[in-house]
Amino acid sequence: MKRSVLCLLCVLTLLCSLGGLATTAEAASVPGDLDGSGTVTDYDAIYLLMYSFFPEEYPIADASAFDYDRNGSVDADDAIYLLMYTFFPASYPIAPPADTRVIDGKTYTITFVDEFDGTKLDTKKWAICPAGQRGDAKVKARWADSMVAVKNGALVITAEAGSDGTYVCGGVRTLSKNYSRVIWSQCKGYFECRCRLPDATGCIGAFWLMTRSMNNNDVGQGATNGAEIDILESFSVARGGINHAVHWDGYGSSHQCKDKRIYDRSYYTGFHTYGMAWTDDEYIFFVDGKETWRIGNKNVADIVCLDPAYMKLTVEFGEWAGIPTASAFPTQFVIDYVRVYQLAD
Repeated sequence: MKRSVLCLLCVLTLLCSLGGLATTAEAASVPGDLDGSGTVTDYDAIYLLMYSFFPEEYPIADASAFDYDRNGSVDADDAIYLLMYTFFPASYPIAPPADTRVIDGKTYTITFVDEFDGTKLDTKKWAICPAGQRGDAKVKARWADSMVAVKNGALVITAEAGSDGTYVCGGVRTLSKNYSRVIWSQCKGYFECRCRLPDATGCIGAFWLMTRSMNNNDVGQGATNGAEIDILESFSVARGGINHAVHWDGYGSSHQCKDKRIYDRSYYTGFHTYGMAWTDDEYIFFVDGKETWRIGNKNVADIVCLDPAYMKLTVEFGEWAGIPTASAFPTQFVIDYVRVYQLAD
């Protein structure tokens, strides 16, 4: 990152020699537009960089809006993020969510959004997952309420090593803590989160969907009457591995699963978006707006679920993600936003 800052400073020197920079950030209706020009350009990124070093000389009225990496401060990394937005706006979002999205050539309308801009979990949308064992025979782990927080514009789920050898983590879901009420669910649509993955071996950061019917005993109908759909599972820090998966027919002897593992070490650096379009006949998975897996009824009979699903954001532990080392913890799963859309009429 120091090299990136140096490069940006070189750009700054060049642009200053061409005409200089403004010394105040004007208010503008366009997110990221600091000079009031009506568009976001490299000049705005340079101004933000100068603010990070000289905040009094380069004032910004609401600097917190430019904390793109959600670390509680505005620094050179945020300026670089804004500069990257000018080249790759789809991969480096800065604006509030649009009411509509075009996914795979089809128009979707927003139905659920949480930008996690407050100071506590919005209980009209989420509940903390109940305490319980979230490891396996080789790795002991449990969920705890204290591992979940909303701060610096993000949902933060922490995983840490307990003094008794049990790892502690947490999660949230759109199902009540006592299982009595579905807070929010949807059948089909486009589901997306932007997040930074936990970076310690052994823990799994996940964004997934679950139908209440997944645990029933009515097997043999494929996923039509219940499924678990894993939009994202982080399972290999060393290899940069993430997993997409669809599970059906319960978790007993009849359990079925199809999955796709993808390896890219960049997934464990900074924030990325993970999405999935659930249509009438297939699932389409995306990372940073690029399709990574497509599977449907033409591949596996009745794999597409017909029941509404609730959402979960969790950290768990499992041997398949590696054996953890206590010294690598704590680590955090940081979620910038969750947005869900439904196919427009």
